[in-house]
Amino acid sequence: LLPSGGHYTITHDYKLIITYVEPHDAAWYKCKADNPQSTATSKGAKLTVNIPRGSCDFEDGLCNFRDVQRDDDFNWIRQQGSTLSIHTGPSTDHTLGTEKGHYVYIESSSPRVKGEKAILQSPWMKIQDPNCNITFYYHMRG
Repeated sequence: LLPSGGHYTITHDYKLIITYVEPHDAAWYKCKADNPQSTATSKGAKLTVNIPRGSCDFEDGLCNFRDVQRDDDFNWIRQQGSTLSIHTGPSTDHTLGTEKGHYVYIESSSPRVKGEKAILQSPWMKIQDPNCNITFYYHMRG
């Protein structure tokens, strides 16, 4: 079985090259090959996924991010599937691309008013790489 979110290539000499996996794909895997004459199953191999510090896909909670409860006006919500307000937000997340995936969002419908804020605070990180950047996915609808 291959990792659910993985990108992989099977070469002409039957080597499996996994080029991209998600943190939730870390597990033990076995390869199974079937043909009309026989079935072969490999020994198990552990797939380890090294996650960069500060990285979070929200599949296992808020990671080390923190929904600030003071100094803001409302809170972030961790969600699966559609948002609670109809015709707003995504129906799937970016990581899994399914309704089972998680994401965080802020409810901007009523009773929200202009100027209110919700703070999602990242863990403190000492940045030593001058090429370091932040990347996030967003969805605006409604």
